[in-house]
Formats: sequence, structure tokens, C-alpha cells
Amino acid sequence: IGTTVEVRDLFFNTPARRKFLRTDKTEFTHCEETIRRLALSRHHVAFTLRHNQKIILQLDAAISITEQERRIATLLSKDFIQNSIHFDHPASDMRLWGWVGLPTFSRSQADLQYCFVNGRIVRDKLITHALRKAYQDVLYQQRHPTYLLYLEIDPEQVDVNVHPTKHEVRFRESRHIYGFLSKTVEKIIAQHRPENQLEETKPDQMTPALQSQPVSEPKPAQVNLALIETPAKPTYHYQPINKPTAAVIQEQIKHYQALHQNPEASESKEALQPESNQNNCQPEHALGYALAELKGIYILAENTQGLIIVDMHAAHERILYEKMKALLEQTKTETQLLLVPISVSTSQREMAAFEKHNELFFNMGFSIEKLGPQTLILREVPQLLQHADIKQLISDVLADLCEHNTSNRITEQQHAILQSISCHRAVQANRQLTLTEMNQLLRELENIDRGGQCNHGRPTWKQFSLKALDDFFLRGR
Repeated sequence: IGTTVEVRDLFFNTPARRKFLRTDKTEFTHCEETIRRLALSRHHVAFTLRHNQKIILQLDAAISITEQERRIATLLSKDFIQNSIHFDHPASDMRLWGWVGLPTFSRSQADLQYCFVNGRIVRDKLITHALRKAYQDVLYQQRHPTYLLYLEIDPEQVDVNVHPTKHEVRFRESRHIYGFLSKTVEKIIAQHRPENQLEETKPDQMTPALQSQPVSEPKPAQVNLALIETPAKPTYHYQPINKPTAAVIQEQIKHYQALHQNPEASESKEALQPESNQNNCQPEHALGYALAELKGIYILAENTQGLIIVDMHAAHERILYEKMKALLEQTKTETQLLLVPISVSTSQREMAAFEKHNELFFNMGFSIEKLGPQTLILREVPQLLQHADIKQLISDVLADLCEHNTSNRITEQQHAILQSISCHRAVQANRQLTLTEMNQLLRELENIDRGGQCNHGRPTWKQFSLKALDDFFLRGR
């Protein structure tokens, strides 16, 4: 049962091709990759790969999500499944589903990127560009995202005969497909909050101390984060923090004694917790509650799973950045009239793209007119971009419109400026925060989009489970 393919005299008609073969190991690796792609494209089919009388792959048919993830873990690694988000997003005329890797699980090369269109693997520039856009603001430097995606679309909307190996396709509504891919994946990544990343801790996995008493602190009063902003600094550097005075130490000791030894404080603390929270011995919030500040850089917090360490500068930077982006989208773009208009030379193709998409420039706050067959005149620009290289920006946008029928460079330029502003305004090293301010920072981080990374792609927090700590200190052995 199944299909058997036997290949003989492969170079009978083209003997010159034989000299271009690599080693046996390299050529088998290519064969194995072909089987891997087939196995990822058809989960309901069982595969067996033998080489030199040895079974290399033995894959059973995978119908359920659990079985599919087991197959993917075998083919792509367990780390990919453990650090990815499964989703299924149907639309009126298409469906996108699969697994997208977390930004923290990025790669130095684009070697863990698989996209299938109607069951066939493709390496399409439009799809790659759309997915790269979806990961903007969360990838560290030149890292590459990981994903395994399946796009199902009406075959009449796809031209598969544009490349000899069928790895590239052409979509009839390329702009629609581009927006659907980028917005869907971007939304999945943005809405992935800390509570989704942290594993649920069962009561029987907790230590007796955690089972007997709640670990959470009372809800802090709402504090405006503007209170903890500091004057702008060009970069974020660590400097040794000054040792606290004896008076400060005594005040902190009294504070913790009041929290942990005063029966009335303990009763009031438990009273503020929901009934379900007291019964399950779990905190309300995924990032727990602040315990202390380390070296003026990190926040140490406790949740039911163990210890949370938060980089307060990176966290505050993401919070400010997302708030400014939301404000930019909600308010009308302010424009700046240029004292001397800027002339931009274009090709005939770029001029045609401008005439087709001139509303894009108008909606973003540009005032551009056609001065000649291949000349544009720029009279007004968005105020946020008044100091940018406008001429180069317009040329890059026109090039994108010609290539992809869409462009996001203007928004990226605006966001780059907002990133710089938020980085300078975020709380800096050596800034001592109160417990209330630290807890408010944690609450903001839990509810912000893309809270797991700062604007530069660095992680903002890290969970250290109680089991990992026990293993490190050899407890229970």
C-alpha cells in the first residue's frame, strides 16, 4: 500500500551533471529535506525513510493537533514546538493556520521557515517580506523568525507556473494576501501575553510552604508611570549603585517585618485577594509581585512558579513605545510645511506607482504633486519626520510599491523615532523604585502588546521555576 519510486541511470542523458554531485552525505541531506517537507505538508500521510538498510524516519499519520505537534517535534525539534504559538485563523476567502515561533526563539539564519500554499511549499518573496514585517519591533538585531504556516486559498487566485521548481508563486490579489499574512501573524505575536507563556503550576507540584500560604502581595495603588520617568540619556549603561544608608536599610527592614510578621497586615493582605486565589494559592498576575530591586537594574518578583526577573529599563521602554504608537494611530498626523520644496526624480514605473497609490502618501501626512513626467515635488511632510532623509524615504517607498504593491517604510521610520524617544525616556539604571512603582510596572507589562521584548528585541523578563531552583540547590536529593 502506498507509492514506490525507483530511480535508475539518473545521469544517462546528462552525464556531465554527475561531476557536480557533492558527497554522499550532502546529497542524502537534500533527499532527507525533501521528505521532511512532504511530511510537513501532508500530516495525514505516514512516511518511512530508509537509508543504507537503516530506518531514518518513521512517521505515523498525524490527525489531531497533539499528533501533528509530535511529528513537528521530530522533524523540526522539540524546542520549536515548545517556543511556538499554534493558531488557526480563517477568513472569508482564505485560511491561515500553523505555528509561529516566539521572538525569543529566533535564528541566525532563515533555516527554520516553512510556508505551504495549498499543501505545496513555497519560498516566495512576498510571503517572506510580509512575515518579516509581522516580526518588526520584536526581533533582536539581524535575527530571523521561525514559523511553520499553511495558507489555504482558492487555486484560481494563485499562479504556480512562475518558477521551474514551483517554489515561487504569484497571487492575483498580492496586496490583499500581503496584508492578511502580516496582520494575522503580527496580531498573534502581539496578543501573546505572559500568562500564555508561563506553564500552569499544579498544587501538587508546589512546595508545602507555597501550599500553606498565599505568595502574592496586595494590589498596589494605581500609579502613573510618568512618575518614574527620568531625564533622557543617550544610552543605557550599567553603573554600580551607591550603597543605601543605614536609615534606608532600617526603613526597609521595618517594611518587610510589617508585611511578613504583622498578623493584621497578613489578614488584610489575604482579605484583598479573591477567594479563588486564596484557595488555589496562586497570584492574580502572571508576573507576580515585586520583592526587591537588584543593582538598580532588575526587579525581582515572585509568582506561584518561582522567581521572575524583569529588566525594568527594557520593560518600561516597551510600555512607553506601545503607548506612543497607539497615540500616533488615534490622532491626526501633524504636518510641517517645507520652507524649500524637495524635488524627487523617478522612473516611469515609479511615477505610475505613485499615481496608483498617491492616497498612501496623503494619508501619512505628505503633500506631493506631479511636476513633470518623471519628477515629483514635495511641499509638506509629517512633523515627526521633519528631520529625516525625506528624499531617500520617498524613493524607497516608490521602490517598494513597484516591487510589492505596498510599503511600510513611512510607518517604520515613524516607529524608529518613537523607539528612540521611548528609549531615552524609560527609567534608567540606578533609579531606585518603590515596591508600588515596581508592581505598577509589572501590571503595565502584563497588559501591553509585545511585552516580552523591548524595542530592540531584547527580552524584558525571565521566569525561573521553583523546580529549576530546587534542582540547582539539590533539594529533595
